[in-house]
Amino acid sequence: MHSTQHPSCPPGSALPPGVALHRPERRGPNGNARLPIGDAAGWRIAQAIAVLDESATPGRVAALLEAEESAIRPVLGRLSAAGLIDATTTRFHPSEFRERVLRHTAVDARKRLSHRAAGLLHLDGESPRTVAGLLLDAGYARYPWASAVLLAAADDAMLQNQIYRAVQCLTLAYRISLHAADRADISARMLSIEWQVKPSPTTRAYLRTTAAARAGLLDERMLRFLVRYALWHGQVDDAQVALEALERSASTDEVAFFHAWLAYTHPDLATSGRREIEPARDTGAAASADRQAATVLSAITAREPIGHIAIAAQELLTGHRLNPATVEPLATAIDGLVHAERLDLAQTWCDVLLAEANARSAPTWQSVFAGLRAEVSLRRGDLTAAEHYAQRALNQVAAKNLGTWVGSPVATLIRTLTAAGRYREAQTQLDRAVPPPMFASRFGLRYLHARGHLHLATHRFDDAIEDFRTCGELMQRWQLDLPVVVPWRNDMAQAYSAMGDQDNARTYARLHISHLGRADAHRTGGVSLRLLAAAGPQQDRLVLLRESEAIARVHDDQLEIALLLQDLADTYQRMGQSDRARALHRNADRLARRCGVKPLSGSAATEEPPVSVRSSAEIRSALSPAELRVATLAADGERNRDIADQLGITTSTVEQHLTRVFRKLHVGSRSELRFAMRTDDLLS
Repeated sequence: MHSTQHPSCPPGSALPPGVALHRPERRGPNGNARLPIGDAAGWRIAQAIAVLDESATPGRVAALLEAEESAIRPVLGRLSAAGLIDATTTRFHPSEFRERVLRHTAVDARKRLSHRAAGLLHLDGESPRTVAGLLLDAGYARYPWASAVLLAAADDAMLQNQIYRAVQCLTLAYRISLHAADRADISARMLSIEWQVKPSPTTRAYLRTTAAARAGLLDERMLRFLVRYALWHGQVDDAQVALEALERSASTDEVAFFHAWLAYTHPDLATSGRREIEPARDTGAAASADRQAATVLSAITAREPIGHIAIAAQELLTGHRLNPATVEPLATAIDGLVHAERLDLAQTWCDVLLAEANARSAPTWQSVFAGLRAEVSLRRGDLTAAEHYAQRALNQVAAKNLGTWVGSPVATLIRTLTAAGRYREAQTQLDRAVPPPMFASRFGLRYLHARGHLHLATHRFDDAIEDFRTCGELMQRWQLDLPVVVPWRNDMAQAYSAMGDQDNARTYARLHISHLGRADAHRTGGVSLRLLAAAGPQQDRLVLLRESEAIARVHDDQLEIALLLQDLADTYQRMGQSDRARALHRNADRLARRCGVKPLSGSAATEEPPVSVRSSAEIRSALSPAELRVATLAADGERNRDIADQLGITTSTVEQHLTRVFRKLHVGSRSELRFAMRTDDLLS
């Protein structure tokens, strides 16, 4: 009687009775290709071939089994004759034969064979990817070189977009590493992958990495990453620990960009002050992405000519592909293009980077670039696209894990819904939980800006002014008083104009132009001119609106153009040119619909709350006689000073009356007031 266990077989490698390996092309009498019962040597060699897989050769099979190659060749011949392996490649064909052998091999035996095979292939110079695969199959590693191989394999897996395999390699590497510094490095690597796929401040990797930072075990590169990651999640204390460890960092490209990014995004934490940044002299692949990004940020904050900023941003974008080390620099380049008013280029590059992030299966990256794409669309006046991409940014990652970054896409969505008159939906976004540290970041500025505009649209004027004033105070304190971040002076002008305080409206609009240097220096300068036209004398209105329109058309701001056409139509109507006014109204409404906004003319300009025509009795009942006199003159287009002269009261009294009128009649502007009071016996 023959034994099913070869004398030198490891335990668990005996041939299971009756294991059938189907080979359709070469069926035996019973339809199966099958190892002969009792062929322990054949089964043992089959196991070795199955473990080695594509790396199998006769020599390696023999070495793995600690046998002579000449001794196993007859067995290989039998396996080939049975239709189990290809004699030329020493591999199973088809692959299902291999799967059956592995399935019928005892777990411990398979692990031992895999571990031994890993050592053998490492000595033969096989790739870290192949060797690491065997170590993962084994589930353990007792070789001094194993950790380095696993880390190299993890890097390779990330390049191949095999995130799960990278995590497996890092997990095993952490388990077998004996030194605390090595384990700290591995934890930080794991954290980097988590940020790409599923960011969270409660994972084991995050807790291990922050503990390593407190123990002084992280190198400068990982400390900088931890600062960014901790601030993403609003974990300011953890960020402070890493920042303290970085205080004595040497000046490198990475350090230069890190400090520029910190001052631009989380200014209160940039305690070391702004470092002098030497502009990047190399371009394209020869230049560091960090150095180029630092140059872009330096140019933005120093208010250099927008042409310089656009060139620096373009060089960065064309010279570097998306990867974990370039996400922040590339996002910075998009910011640079937005600042330089190259919204066409910014949109194109957002689409390119969003496609790359999608191909890399990186939800967090997709959220970042979708959020930027939404902002660009909003600035171009495309509300439909802005809403789509803002929602996409918010849906890529669980809301609780978007951290302080959530302020950016939420702000864009609130602004978009507000501009479209969908105030209840915008209010719903304000109900979304946001981390308090967000308000100490650039993302908090955008959130306050958006919230202020919703307050303004829903006639909560004091709340709107408070939000806009807070933006201005923070931006000045942080040395970030840039129109591309938040044009808060224009916002204040708009709020005061809605309240009927045209003097303050003009003051803030002029302050914004003064801050720019000239109105055509930035898209928002055109908005200032439109606000001045609305708040100024009738005779100046047409010239200001035409200047504003020219700026809006240069910057391709479709929604702003629609608003300007509406104001021009109102102006021509007042001048008695009804035909021209009607044509402009039609163009404004057509453009507004294309932007995703309801028609601007008449009561369709707003959805919530509706502006309705009231009867004269209702208006007389709602307003005091003094308020009614002021409201009638204001609705007829008179300035506050002229109203004061006609009624023999002060300008301040006029403003107080108008504030109460706006609140009582639920209107937000003089054009709405005129429509609300359009009755025969009040306005002729």
